Amino acid sequence: KPSVGLSGAVDFASEKFVGAPHLPSVGRCGNAPIPAPRASAHGSLVHYICNADAKNFQPANITFDLLEQLDEETKRKVRDKKLRHKMVCERALAAWDGWLQQRVKLQEQGQQPHSSQQKA
Repeated sequence: KPSVGLSGAVDFASEKFVGAPHLPSVGRCGNAPIPAPRASAHGSLVHYICNADAKNFQPANITFDLLEQLDEETKRKVRDKKLRHKMVCERALAAWDGWLQQRVKLQEQGQQPHSSQQKA
């Protein structure tokens, strides 16, 4: 079995846990998928794909350039690139946490917009 690099693992996780669970619910009973947060890697890739110039589109793996950037004041104050990247990652994790809490809340209310199970 060929080895899957980190990029392949991220792609698999995105399809398995973020994208695919939406499919059975889209358009059914008014359920709509909850988009991945823009601050996350998945949300940033979706944003890139949806907003790229079609004539010059180039497929891309996730990079810090695609993620939401820190504001200019923070960039000026924090000169260490690794620390800035850490801040971007922490913001992405916080956004995922909020996204997951939103999913849980909907499921607790009996709405299952992300269920991969079809209702009979």
